[in-house]
Amino acid sequence: MSMTGQRPVLVFADLGALLQSLAGSVPGLWPAIVRGGQEEFQCEPAGDPKEEPSQAKAFAVSVLAEDESDSRLNLVSEALRAGLRDLGLRAVTQQYAFSGVQFSSELVLVQLCCRQGGESQPELAWETDCPKETLRVLVLSEGATRQVCIEGHTWQLCSGEGQNCRPGTSGGQGTAGTAGIAGTAGTVAGRTIGLVPGSGALLYADGNVEALMRPVLLFDASDSTAPTDPSTASATEGPRRQLLQPSGNCGKLPLGLSAATSPMDVAARWLAESGGKVLAFTGAGISAESGVPTYRDAGGLWLRYNQMEVSSLPGFVRDPAKIWAFERDFFQLLDGVQPNAGHKALVELECKGLLSSVVTQNVDGLHQAAGSRVVCEVHGSEVHAICLRKGCGRRCELAGVFAADALWGTEDPELRAELKAQLHELQQKCRPGRSSPTDSSEASSEGQSLPSLPSCALDSSSSSSASAPSSSRSNGVFSPKMPSPRETLEDSLFKVPLCPFCKRGILKPDGVYFGEPLSRKVLLRSLRFAAEAKVVLLVGTNGNVDPARRLPLLAKRAQGARIIEVNPKSTALSKHADLRLMGPSAELLPELVRRTLGSQYAQVT
Repeated sequence: MSMTGQRPVLVFADLGALLQSLAGSVPGLWPAIVRGGQEEFQCEPAGDPKEEPSQAKAFAVSVLAEDESDSRLNLVSEALRAGLRDLGLRAVTQQYAFSGVQFSSELVLVQLCCRQGGESQPELAWETDCPKETLRVLVLSEGATRQVCIEGHTWQLCSGEGQNCRPGTSGGQGTAGTAGIAGTAGTVAGRTIGLVPGSGALLYADGNVEALMRPVLLFDASDSTAPTDPSTASATEGPRRQLLQPSGNCGKLPLGLSAATSPMDVAARWLAESGGKVLAFTGAGISAESGVPTYRDAGGLWLRYNQMEVSSLPGFVRDPAKIWAFERDFFQLLDGVQPNAGHKALVELECKGLLSSVVTQNVDGLHQAAGSRVVCEVHGSEVHAICLRKGCGRRCELAGVFAADALWGTEDPELRAELKAQLHELQQKCRPGRSSPTDSSEASSEGQSLPSLPSCALDSSSSSSASAPSSSRSNGVFSPKMPSPRETLEDSLFKVPLCPFCKRGILKPDGVYFGEPLSRKVLLRSLRFAAEAKVVLLVGTNGNVDPARRLPLLAKRAQGARIIEVNPKSTALSKHADLRLMGPSAELLPELVRRTLGSQYAQVT
């Protein structure tokens, strides 16, 4: 089944799914179709062949169904008419062909076709006299396997509960090849789409796929181990398989489902037109693609360690040696981890003058390792340490801390007393009633230029405290019950690193701990970038951690910034996104940057 033109193709697993979409199960779908379909068509006159063809603005919807009765098609026809009438448009329904139908202004032509399967007609085909930019709607039958080609992209489509949905096989009422299958991030060889009953998919001409109503399964045609039931597949089964969740993009495209547009193209245009005011807000997901385990997901660090013992100020004061044992394990975990293509794509955007900054919740330093120059680490850095001694406070890399010649522990009674005093001072910072430290000069020089900043963000302690018990909060600041220093602290001081610069300060990892205030300087800088942003790239964050999660919303409020979410799954911030690119950031960001820099709207430096 081959089509010409560039308009997207709608595929439904069954007529019920099509009817469900008409009933509004996909918000904005049909308005987007009409909004994007106002094309100029040359129409043959219905009467005397000597008459001149007429020009009119109209949009044609061609619905092709198989193995269904005319009564069901009539039901679809009535639903289409009602839906179009709600949009203020009149519809003309012509079954099987367009010939002899006169267009008039603001008419939507609906073509309904039915083809019976069987040996004589193994494949489906639309009428050849459809206008080039007709929107094609394909309705599959139970267990069918079909192949659709458009603009050089080919998809193998499988419907039903999956018994025939295996790459490279035939099933139902036809056969399908496997060459040139396109995926979610451009042209990817060997992709098949599995549709369970009640689901649908939108196939864009650039090779992108969008799930409708229910998840659809994408997997590689060369993978013989692909599951046969899309309803039970998991997104974590392997790199060749992906469970694509509905994103809702189709109803948000500014120009509707018009020719040569897709969510990826629209996002690229927004970046290109931003004037260099793009903010990348990143979370654990982008690092997870490099092999860094996330904290809360399956296999995360908080399932292997007691977070309040190894990532809190009380834990550090009580037993700093345990903290540093954890840090050594974490440092070894990062050994060999490299920035991925997603990190590098952000660097390319920055080098071209389109990205103003990266604001990250990550503590692994991968953005800097990739080459990003402007990075705000709102939760600090676990690849650096900071000296706690007053008058020093210098920062050093953990690589040096764990070097063979590093200075660890001391037997000097005077120095050990100093180290205890430094820990005691640290303990006072998170006692109940103490507010977050502020710098009035910073507030006056940086805060005044920021429009109506949320005070909760400026006064917040560590965002990691979002997972702490509510009873441990006081006036919005996390205030854990402080343990009394144990006698083992004397032994612990033999197993902690000392500052390589002053030689008399105990080192603390520079990540923001539970109960520790965020850096006011870093937070104010992040707020400024957010307040100036015209586009926010929301990459790999679940949006559950305050106050960092408020930054994209501040950008939307301050400048009306457009939010582009890049994530394989839905998050707490998805409802605020203007567009969602669903998939791994290491795959999607390079393609997005490629299209952005190739856009006619790009103003690069």
